[in-house]
Amino acid sequence: PSPIDLPPGCRFHTRCPRKIGEICAEQEPPWQDVSDHHRICCHIDLDELRTMQSEVIAEKADTLREVR
Repeated sequence: PSPIDLPPGCRFHTRCPRKIGEICAEQEPPWQDVSDHHRICCHIDLDELRTMQSEVIAEKADTLREVR
């Protein structure tokens, strides 16, 4: 998105693969602390995001094994 004309809600909702519905387009997401110097804004709970990421990594590993 344009830094001078941000969309309402989450600034990434138009291209986010994890968009969960209209909440993303209508409400700005809360900040979540990932580590000491890393924060994110997302409507999805951090633990759920971590689970989703683990599943994506596992799927990609399976795909790589099939290709080899």
